[in-house]
Amino acid sequence: MISKFKVLRSDFEIFNDLNTSTFCKYRVFYFSHSTPKLVAIIIYNVLEPRGMWEMVGQVPHLVFPTGLIVDSVDDRGFTNPSSIIKLYYGAADTHIGLATCMVQELIDSCFP
Repeated sequence: MISKFKVLRSDFEIFNDLNTSTFCKYRVFYFSHSTPKLVAIIIYNVLEPRGMWEMVGQVPHLVFPTGLIVDSVDDRGFTNPSSIIKLYYGAADTHIGLATCMVQELIDSCFP
């Protein structure tokens, strides 16, 4: 599953990092609207199993996004940088978690 949201002049996607040895680490892509190319990737994982409840269960060491909600969107469907992102995710096929952050934090993380 890809969780995606738009910010003026760019798209963000939370994606499974296939370059790792596991299938449960997620990063963020940052795309430009003006040209169909990748602008940046956040270098750290934004979602990975860390807590005991994410590592122990029916499928150990597994997290996966299940839904993404943003607090505020303008008339054109763009997310405001001050919006809070709520990312609901499954953990170890046993629990549901909620991760939150501000859109601006993700933007800033793309360009350290």
